Amino acid sequence: MEKKEFILISLLPYFKDRSLCGMNPATDDCMYLTPEGKMCAIGQWLIDPKAMNELDVFTIIGIDQRTLKPEARGILSFMEWTAMQSVHDTWANNYPDSGEELGLSIRELEYQTNLELVELYDAAGLKPLLEEA
Repeated sequence: MEKKEFILISLLPYFKDRSLCGMNPATDDCMYLTPEGKMCAIGQWLIDPKAMNELDVFTIIGIDQRTLKPEARGILSFMEWTAMQSVHDTWANNYPDSGEELGLSIRELEYQTNLELVELYDAAGLKPLLEEA
């Protein structure tokens, strides 16, 4: 699977329906897997998301991509996984109160992946951030 396709498959469903986000209603924290079976962007690609709930993305992906399902391995680098999860977390936790923060998170993901991700801006109702000349 191509990198851009993987990112869009991982994020766009959450942009279309925020109720899919793996939010813990008791703490308002994003979880890899909630008791109700909802998952965050990375949680959907983990072999055992429940076992990983207490760990952050740096620990999970930084140690070894064998924590990921085989179809998700080797597509994104550590920094790209981190940037993708940041977009998801910003959307799940803050948006629309922090549209600027979401735009910056998407821009960081574009920077890390060297991709244009206008589909994410469109789904969030934002205009792409332009690089300064």
